[in-house]
Amino acid sequence: MKYGQKTSITGDTSGGFLGKLFLFDAWFLNFKLFIDRLSMIIEVVEEVAFGRMDTRLLDYLIEKSDHGKLSVTHQSIANHLGTSREVIARLLQDLEQKGKIALSRSLIQLLDL
Repeated sequence: MKYGQKTSITGDTSGGFLGKLFLFDAWFLNFKLFIDRLSMIIEVVEEVAFGRMDTRLLDYLIEKSDHGKLSVTHQSIANHLGTSREVIARLLQDLEQKGKIALSRSLIQLLDL
């Protein structure tokens, strides 16, 4: 080839359709492994971040309740447990959906703890 001569390369070096299929399978397998590992990490982080607070919240509700009832705001629970009102609201909603408590304005009733 002489300097300045234009050349073109046709085709690809991936081996055609089967090569592309092999590359896609390899990519997909790596992607699936990544997603599986990411899911495990998210599960661990969620357990560490919310699992302990969930236990602390249940202990607090049992300790502070009077005959299964507790008249308190989400903010005062959050202040006592050292977290945000939003976290307490979410955890209380989870407990309500599980049938463990009943929520009404400034009243928490323990059902099945």
